[in-house]
This record gives sequence, structure tokens and C-alpha cells, in this order.
Amino acid sequence: MITTPIFPNFAYAHITGDRTQQWISPRDNVKIQFTYEPEKPLIDSPTELKFSVQNL
Repeated sequence: MITTPIFPNFAYAHITGDRTQQWISPRDNVKIQFTYEPEKPLIDSPTELKFSVQNL
């Protein structure tokens, strides 16, 4: 059985929180937001990276 998606694959999300870092590139007209968990990463333990790239 072969299936074809009806809708294209899109993902929409925004990062919230007081530790979110943001960088805006006027030249490329993009905004990048970045954060990580846990707040204080430890060596040899997993760290979750979260980022968002938005075309302004």
C-alpha cells in the first residue's frame, strides 16, 4: 500500500521563556531563537536543544 500525504509537511512553533536567546540578521531577514534544557547542562548528560528560525 502506498500513501500520499494530502498536506505538505510544515511545523510551526515558538519558543517561550526567560532564558531564550535571540539573534536577528537584517542582511538575511531571519530571526533565530535558541534555548536548552536543563538550565545548567552537565558534562556527559543529555541536553535538549530547541531552536526556531523565522523568515521576517
